[in-house]
Amino acid sequence: MKVFQKDYGYAVGVIRALESRLLSIPQYERMVDSVTAEEAYLVLNDTDFAMRVNDFPQVHNFEKVLENSLLDTKEHLLKITPNNYVLDIIWKWYDFHNFKVLLKTFLRDEKWESVENLLSPFASIKIEDMKAFILDELELPEFITAKKEVLDNFNKYQSVRFIDFILDKFLYKSLLQWSKKIKEKLLTKFLHQKINISNLQMFLRTTETPEIRNESFIKGSDISQEEMEELFLNFDLEEVISKIFSGDSFLIKEFTENKSYSIFEKISNDALTRFIHESRYIPTGPVPIFGYWWARQNAALIIRGILVGKLSNIDSELIRKRTNRLY
Repeated sequence: MKVFQKDYGYAVGVIRALESRLLSIPQYERMVDSVTAEEAYLVLNDTDFAMRVNDFPQVHNFEKVLENSLLDTKEHLLKITPNNYVLDIIWKWYDFHNFKVLLKTFLRDEKWESVENLLSPFASIKIEDMKAFILDELELPEFITAKKEVLDNFNKYQSVRFIDFILDKFLYKSLLQWSKKIKEKLLTKFLHQKINISNLQMFLRTTETPEIRNESFIKGSDISQEEMEELFLNFDLEEVISKIFSGDSFLIKEFTENKSYSIFEKISNDALTRFIHESRYIPTGPVPIFGYWWARQNAALIIRGILVGKLSNIDSELIRKRTNRLY
């Protein structure tokens, strides 16, 4: 029996009940078709964001509603999950995100306050502890090697441009080690897809600086570095995209023709949405917990996109085209 498969009956039962209150397609359509942002905001009273809407009744405070509601979810998941080690895959992403933002801020010799709005509140490591680590005032063993490689890279290139790629390599190395202990096929498959996406992003952003690829390529991709190099050398971007994504062929064609990174992000998010959908059919274990978190996070992104569009007086059909797919 899998070590982390035990005692999930209660947790999965709670998750299935919570899933019934996730943002639905009819609610999504009502929000998109609303005449005003205020009207769209009222739809949230029928969703699992309702409690926080009562705290912040004005539409311009919607970011506070989304953040506080997700923090409530984080606290809830920590309470119902039998072994919180299995949640590392969630919080580690935010830990590394904050590490990237703060380390680049330090290397640019900027003030911490300038990036406060970019930091995630969902990380497991306190922001002040991460700052202290960057200033050599505190040890965070997991990040020591990553920090050294970033500093070496910065001294070599005198640029923070490639820090994201280097830290992604360490993030996924850690998560792959984690997945070997969890032994959940769907989560491992999900990680491999995320690695594919990260490597592709790195290649797209380093077309003029191929020397950084050897330092940044993440092992675990379904496409080897050599194969990707050859495809890029032949300018066969559509084949690269098609190998990684088996989703919407129209979006793939639109991206390869227009090189729109917003479309790339949408394709990438749709791959995540497919994982969320599959997780609903897993009867036990930790997978439904991950699926629920990412479903709520995806709903928050969709709501943000709709409300930003409404506040900017963007046409409903354009909002519908730009927002992520609801699972």
